[in-house]
Amino acid sequence: MTFLRHDIRLDERLETVAGFVRPGSVAADIGTDHGYLICELALRGVIPRGYACDINALPLERARKTVVRCGLGDRIELRLCDGLSGLTPGCARDIVVAGMGGELICDIIAAADWLRDGDIRLILQPMTKADELRAYLCRSGFDILAERAALAGKHVYTVISAVYSGVPSEPDELFLLAGRLPENAGKREKLYIAHQAQRCRTAAASLAAGGYSDEAGRRLLLAQRLESLAE
Repeated sequence: MTFLRHDIRLDERLETVAGFVRPGSVAADIGTDHGYLICELALRGVIPRGYACDINALPLERARKTVVRCGLGDRIELRLCDGLSGLTPGCARDIVVAGMGGELICDIIAAADWLRDGDIRLILQPMTKADELRAYLCRSGFDILAERAALAGKHVYTVISAVYSGVPSEPDELFLLAGRLPENAGKREKLYIAHQAQRCRTAAASLAAGGYSDEAGRRLLLAQRLESLAE
């Protein structure tokens, strides 16, 4: 069968997300919007089938049109649901939650107990509050396996791969801000870390101006540690 793929163009952010999906795994794309990611994964043969999920009817209709145009109606199921509430526990082994705030991603994970399974992989791309997401994962017994950074416009984001181990941990502040990005730091990863360092410097200046010299000094030291990782 020849698939039509005229309107699928993954940007760097979604390409990075796609790179974490395990070949042969059934995947679920939560907050699918146009359905480009899940359809492209199927077209490339990375996944045998998958689920496109969205809480709103309009983006899910856009995803339906993408599925139809690509001839994937027998491989991609669409679900109108909040988070993973419309999926049968265990129906997918790679769970993608991308393009939303870190706090919302935490809520979606917390609401689905069946994700606490060592065979299920989470691929998460927070637009904001990545530090809070890392904290939640570690404290809830998930291991962060790897991270990669990606540019989208003028912004740089992280993509996190995680799995449940059942062993909670308490991350230090450096890990909350940089995660595993320093372990394989390329140009994008260093850019992300440098951005985090600048945020710490800005916070330190504000704290110093407010008379909180001890906290300002701590934030400044953290900025320096991040800057050394970004060199």
